[in-house]
Amino acid sequence: VIFILEGHAFPGYWRSPNDHADFEQAKRQPDGAAADADAAAELVGQRVPWQLRKGAYREVVSRIYERQLVPLETVALTRQESFEEALRQGRERLGSRRDFHSLIDIVLARTNQVTPLPIREARD
Repeated sequence: VIFILEGHAFPGYWRSPNDHADFEQAKRQPDGAAADADAAAELVGQRVPWQLRKGAYREVVSRIYERQLVPLETVALTRQESFEEALRQGRERLGSRRDFHSLIDIVLARTNQVTPLPIREARD
């Protein structure tokens, strides 16, 4: 997955295929991730199945604290900090709903035939 925040993005991963499948099942249920009216409205207006927007924030964070979804702040890794520190910073970055923009689920995007942009060579 890719966590998108205001002004920043970083990757994460589902700890198991079962965790991912459980999340998908909850997302499909009418009362799944919608814990309040704002969340319900956001999920109803969901544009694509592989992107979870602000309304899913509470569900995303709960999956992180249940140790099903792992955010990894890779900037920490480029600074040669420990893997554990990168995990801590990833969780910390997701501490504010205000800063959370969305989560992109790469597996679901691929399942829905979304592919990376092709790299084209410049011709002289």
